[in-house]
Parts: sequence; C-alpha cells; structure tokens
Amino acid sequence: MATLCLLLLSVAGYAGRLHKLPELASHFKLQYLLGSLACLLLFLSLHSSWSWPLVATLCVVINAAAIFPLYVSPANAGSNVPPERRLRLMLANVNYANQRYERLIDLVGIEQPDVLVLQEVSERWITQLRSLESRYPFHLAASFDDDGSGIALYSRLPLEDARIVRLGSVEDVERPGITARVRVGDERLSLLTIHPRAPLLPNHFEYRNEQLADAARFVRDLPVPHVFVGDLNTTPWSPYYKDFIARSGLVDARRGSGILPSFPTFLPFGALLRLPIDHCFVDQNVIVLSIKTGSEFGSDHLPLIVELGLEPTGADDDIDCDAVLKTKFKRR
Repeated sequence: MATLCLLLLSVAGYAGRLHKLPELASHFKLQYLLGSLACLLLFLSLHSSWSWPLVATLCVVINAAAIFPLYVSPANAGSNVPPERRLRLMLANVNYANQRYERLIDLVGIEQPDVLVLQEVSERWITQLRSLESRYPFHLAASFDDDGSGIALYSRLPLEDARIVRLGSVEDVERPGITARVRVGDERLSLLTIHPRAPLLPNHFEYRNEQLADAARFVRDLPVPHVFVGDLNTTPWSPYYKDFIARSGLVDARRGSGILPSFPTFLPFGALLRLPIDHCFVDQNVIVLSIKTGSEFGSDHLPLIVELGLEPTGADDDIDCDAVLKTKFKRR
C-alpha cells in the first residue's frame, strides 16, 4: 500500500496545472525517491513476488529522472573569469519572527557577499542591520510589516536604477520586489528579486503563479546580463517552475550542484527532508562559478550563496522600468 501511495504521489505532480493539491505533491521528489528505494530494498530482502519490486522500481525511476538533471553541469561551468568580473551574491530569507540578528551579521562577515538580498525583513530587522550599511553603502528596502512581505537589497558595488516593483495580481499589493543594475567592473548586471506567497492559503496559489509569470516577462526585458533570485515558494519539479524557465529563458544556477535544499531548517535529518525553494537564475552571459547553502542563522531557511562570473557583453543599454511595467502589464 505504501508503494502504491508513493507511485500515486510521484505522478500526481505532473497534473499540477489542474489544481493546487497535485502541484503541492510535486515538491517532494527526493522524499519519494528515498521512500521508494526503501520499499524496493525491503521487497528484495523479503523475496517478494516480482510485482511489488517492479512498482517500487518504477517509482525510483520516475523520481530519479526528475532529480538527475540538477546534477548535470551546464556547458560553461568552470570557465575562467577575472576577479573584476566576479560577483558574490547571498540570498537569505531571515524569517520575520527570527530575532537572532547578530547571527546573520556574523554570517555576512564570514561569507563576504558583494550583494546581499534579504527577504521577510521587518522594521526591526532593518534597524538591527544598520551596522551593515558602512560595508554596503548602496541599499534599498520595502514593506516592513510583520507579515513576511519585507524585502531588502544591500550592495557594496554601485547600484543604478534601483527601485521597488510590484508584479503579479493587482489584489496582492503587499508583495513588492526590487530591481537594480549592479556595477561589476565594466559590466552592469540586471538583478530582480521577488518573494511570492506560499501557495497554501486561499488565493495564494494563484498569487504565486501570477507573480512568477510576470517576473518571467519582466526579466526578459531587462538588459543583459540577468540574475533573478528569491524564495519563490516552489521547487524545480513544479510545472510553474518549468513555465518560468521556459518564459524567462534563464537557467537554474544550481544545475550541476544538486538539489541544495534550504527549507525548513527545523526538521530532523537535515537535507533529507528539506525542499529547494530558494533560487538563483542566470542568463547565458553569466557563469555560475559556485553555489552552496550557508550555515543556519536562526531562520527557517538556509541562505543561498552564489559566486557569479560575467561574460563581456559590450552592452550598456538603459531601460525605463516604468515603461516596461506599463507596456507589459497593462492590467495592473
């Protein structure tokens, strides 16, 4: 019976566009794989009839096939990039209820990111992080309610055209994003970050999907090179994640480095039960030199730390974000 349940859940996610419940089932591929492997080993040790080992094997294949691409490196991995075209980025969902401010400050001191993206920041968090402003003189933050909607960008490198943007449903005005262009040597990197809602409460499933769809269209119109980061409240196995990849033309920075699960940190058995919902995406002009999850700092998320290298593009385009929003998102 457990094996049949695993098989049903394994295939249910592929119907995720039909309803919220099968989409939620799509996120647990690693757990289904581990469960089906355990069932297969049990059946083999008990010398069961061929039918149950066959069902367990099918379940293993379905989930392994979904996970395997994350371990395949992109073609430009490992390329040499001079220091002046490198950027170290750190994404951290701080959890607005978390009050261990010093642990994050210490972690930032250890990891030394050039750009720091924080999500779920509150007014208290912004106040407690003022000591970072001497190291990161370029910064922008929005929405400080204690509801998980706050977002902040800190940079030691100059920012251009840094602004708050609102993507997604007109009814979901409390989920701002930030876009900016980061000066990296002679290049300018277009950055977008958002934090869609968790798809659990009524309407939040639709809000998340609409914000992801808008982000895909928005980022395509930003000047190259691109980077898009955030706690997106989805995993690489969701059909809406796949839609984002197809619409945006971006690549998941974790490709070649595995699953990198980041949430939640409070469950036992560490990475075996966590989900990879904190993401970084790049375009073909950006090389992912390294990517990892960082140490715990009191949040229910692990930080994501990415070392990027920029290919010389020669592009120095300016863009009017307000014009993009007006032309691409007229319904807003």
